[in-house]
Amino acid sequence: MSYKENNHMDLYRVLQAQLARKEKELRFISDNLEELIKRMWQKGAEESVDHFKQSDGNHMNLWRGNSIDHDLKSNTGEWTIYGKLEKEIEEIKQKGVKED
Repeated sequence: MSYKENNHMDLYRVLQAQLARKEKELRFISDNLEELIKRMWQKGAEESVDHFKQSDGNHMNLWRGNSIDHDLKSNTGEWTIYGKLEKEIEEIKQKGVKED
């Protein structure tokens, strides 16, 4: 195999891995869409209440769009909406396996 062919195969494997990760993320979102939406609204409400408690009323501090996106992505940590739900589902699955 030539260098060019070898390099192409290496790049193709990287691309396949990227696509597989994105497919997994999208399937998780699809399977858990309603729960993710519910938690997104809950977090928005919590952010609003927290801001109200801490605010002097002279400025606005919104839960910004990029923060919402960050909370609903798979690669941002287990403290996010996505990460917490993913962890909870994994724990439920593990308990189910142990009980069988």
